[in-house]
Amino acid sequence: MVTTSIPQRRSPRYSHRMRVQAWVGPAPMVGWTENVSAEGLFFKCDHPVHVGQTVALRLHLNDGGMLDVSGLVARVMAPTMSEPGKHGVGVQFVNETPDTQNRWLRYLAPLTPTSSSAGMPAYRQPTPPLQATPAREDATPVNSPASALV
Repeated sequence: MVTTSIPQRRSPRYSHRMRVQAWVGPAPMVGWTENVSAEGLFFKCDHPVHVGQTVALRLHLNDGGMLDVSGLVARVMAPTMSEPGKHGVGVQFVNETPDTQNRWLRYLAPLTPTSSSAGMPAYRQPTPPLQATPAREDATPVNSPASALV
């Protein structure tokens, strides 16, 4: 298994499955989260991406709402034999508004951290977020719901 990442685990992870739409190129990718945190998420999709790419995400929250966020690909995992064709993508949120961050934290509040997060505070004030690099003109279609995020 090939994994490329920027090591930065700073907040607890929650094992949580929800639908994600992601725009890295002209067409949206659809995937499902495996875990989430206050500062990002990990999801699997059918398309490869690269560490450092800017991504616009639409999270289909299990409470019926949606949340649009932008992020930076911080980790990628190649498909495994048990899940051929599924690429793992770790995204660190960037440029969140206070309203978006508060909505996300309220959504996470009832979740139980995974055992690998034992001893970590439920949430800590994040260090200053990474700044997304300017997106190429072809990175997100103008008519996509996430175009205003990049």
